Amino acid sequence: MRQIGKGFAGAFKLCSTLNLPRLTKTAYKNQDAKLLKVVQEVAEESMIKAATEIVDKKQNLSSDIVKCDISVDSTWQRRGYTSMNGCVAAISVDTGKVLDIEVMSSYCPTCKRLQTMPRNFEYESSKADHICQCNFTGSSSKMEVVGASRIFLRSEKNRRMHYTQYYGDGDSKAFMSVKDTFGLNSVTKFECIGHVQKRVGSRL
Repeated sequence: MRQIGKGFAGAFKLCSTLNLPRLTKTAYKNQDAKLLKVVQEVAEESMIKAATEIVDKKQNLSSDIVKCDISVDSTWQRRGYTSMNGCVAAISVDTGKVLDIEVMSSYCPTCKRLQTMPRNFEYESSKADHICQCNFTGSSSKMEVVGASRIFLRSEKNRRMHYTQYYGDGDSKAFMSVKDTFGLNSVTKFECIGHVQKRVGSRL
């Protein structure tokens, strides 16, 4: 169901239509958590492999850190600037493979539920066991800025790379937050031809 963008409600309706046994919401969430863990592990392994491929190709004897050109872009769960969930991706210009991603959310359903609960034993127990899913505070328009900054800051430690050439859209505010990551003006910005084609084409 996750592959077609559906959750528990969609699975419940499908099983009801096909007269199949239905999972409880708790059981569904448990399976969802297991799937998420596996997907995260596979994604991280894939990105590390993509980064290692570039490092092995470009590495020289003078430094263990490799300079790399990347394209940075973001996407949101909803159109416009009202989404509470978003993702920023760094893609290698040389190989076209994803090197790193930063998934951000400004909403946590458990925190929302805790706000309406009375202060009793159940509340304290739920609060103690809760791991907040929210890792971003602010408007959705700032997600790209924060996400790009996080990706650049951990590039040396996690990928053994310096992203020195930044390919993005013309109005990208994220570049201003990363241009001095490895030193003053250490990152150079280039215009992404894909964004140019999209903007010019839409106005013809």
